[in-house]
Amino acid sequence: MQISISHIEPRSYVNGPGLRTVIFFQGCPIHCPGCQNEHLWDMGKGHYEPVRDVVVAAMMQGAKHGNFTISGGEPFAQPDALLELARLLHVSGAESIIVYTGYELFEIQTTPIFDSLAEYVDIVVVGRYIQQQDDDAVTYRGSRNQKPIDMRTGKIINWDDEITITEDGVLVLPLALAEEFETMGVSQDSPMCGEVT
Repeated sequence: MQISISHIEPRSYVNGPGLRTVIFFQGCPIHCPGCQNEHLWDMGKGHYEPVRDVVVAAMMQGAKHGNFTISGGEPFAQPDALLELARLLHVSGAESIIVYTGYELFEIQTTPIFDSLAEYVDIVVVGRYIQQQDDDAVTYRGSRNQKPIDMRTGKIINWDDEITITEDGVLVLPLALAEEFETMGVSQDSPMCGEVT
């Protein structure tokens, strides 16, 4: 099975809790206004690879920490590849798997892969990016309406109280908190969740 991806980011602290390896899908039919990854909308601009090869590459980069995030683009635009990717990451020893989608929970719950995906994925972050709800105080999301859902319990997870210190001693926190820290003379790094340069 083939998958269209943009690239794999080996080290990220802004696409879910902890150090994570991020697999960015290429192609998105949703086209949220203000999307920071508009260059990932066109499916034809990615490169196709066998899912197994993507898993091998991701595991080589993320095996030490075991945390993986699947983002995009839109992962649910390639549902069979998404399911196979999550399954192979899981059986290869992934500690945690997060999937970001622009769809709402009720929309992905009706897909044929949802129940099977729940066996492998720990958290799904749902909701379209809404520019008017972009909020510098939210963690690991672009806009306040986007919700991280625990796939086992169905409950919303509160990520907004989390502050991360990387293994290099860099402080990673929401931009609103970063500005407060800067007024106290503390510098840090606050990249945007999901942003691909």
